[in-house]
Amino acid sequence: MRSFIFISPEENLSAHGIAQKFSTVHDGIDYLNNGGEIVLGALSFHPDRTPYLFAPDSFQFSSTTPTLTEQESLTVVSVTDSPSPSQHYESINRAIGDIKAGKVDKIVLSRAQRYHLLHEPHPEAILARYMHSAGTGYGYLSAVGNGEYFVGPSPEILLLKRGKSFISLPLAGTAPRSEDSTIDNQRAELLKNSHKDHIEHAYVTEGLREILAPLSRTLDIPRHPSLIRTTHTWHLGTRIQGELKENMTALELASLLHPTAAVNGYPKNRALEILKEREPDRGFYAGTVGWSDRHGNGEWRVAIRSALIGGRDVTAYAGGGIVADSVAAEELAETSTKLGPIRAVLNLGPEVVHPVPQGPPHQSSEKDSI
Repeated sequence: MRSFIFISPEENLSAHGIAQKFSTVHDGIDYLNNGGEIVLGALSFHPDRTPYLFAPDSFQFSSTTPTLTEQESLTVVSVTDSPSPSQHYESINRAIGDIKAGKVDKIVLSRAQRYHLLHEPHPEAILARYMHSAGTGYGYLSAVGNGEYFVGPSPEILLLKRGKSFISLPLAGTAPRSEDSTIDNQRAELLKNSHKDHIEHAYVTEGLREILAPLSRTLDIPRHPSLIRTTHTWHLGTRIQGELKENMTALELASLLHPTAAVNGYPKNRALEILKEREPDRGFYAGTVGWSDRHGNGEWRVAIRSALIGGRDVTAYAGGGIVADSVAAEELAETSTKLGPIRAVLNLGPEVVHPVPQGPPHQSSEKDSI
């Protein structure tokens, strides 16, 4: 079993074993600055939580996509929501109230689903199916300790760095895809012209500008985002690129950028304070997964559409950015759309939630959808 896999259309990385662990980002940076070859792993969403960073026993870059272990039988026994859809709906309305009261400009709220399987899934098989169901061309798998693995197909680039040159591709603003091409194109156009989604996206690019501008010799941030597609969603994305004044490791720069307003909120520190109170246990979801080498090069992806695999449980997360113009029912529906890739992996149909959840909060086994 590989300890780390990183797949992209340009370059692939596979690693085996764990030769040395680093309990802080600073320790990993010191290792690289003192001749260490490469650091791999994942940063937790909350920056003050322990990351899972390590130097592998061996690693290899390749232009060929690695062959992943397949697994035919993936049978879900039960599904547990945390929080329930109705609780998440209430949290969204509470956040909208906080925004209108001036406590924060934007905040990203998430919910989780834990899928309990009949047999223990192979992490590489989940990754292979994840990539197929998401259709992004990107994929990652990282050991995160205690026999657990964190996997996902995120197309969102926190940082791709070569020498002093860098690229970031934040995504914020989402619409569901449709199998009907006419409806699909209409949804894309609505997203492209959505005032609410452009506001949400602007907080992300502005937050990145605030961090990158003082560090950069050149910095190009397009005025308007572009449409980015996956099999389940349309997104607004902005390709940011530039050149640093001074070289630094990709790990160091990624740790400065993370978490962006695409997964956290704006202003950054205030949003983090609120989420630490209301979502203290995000773990590696909406964190970042990637690698950094001794030359300063590296790539880190925002850990969206991700799942934690441990024993017979697969826990997946989905979230959405809340701004003053958000509508709770629409934001709840967006999380269902974003859970689509992992549900396809596990042979489950799309989640169905009521536009406005009724009744008391509950934990659901969702037996009707299995």
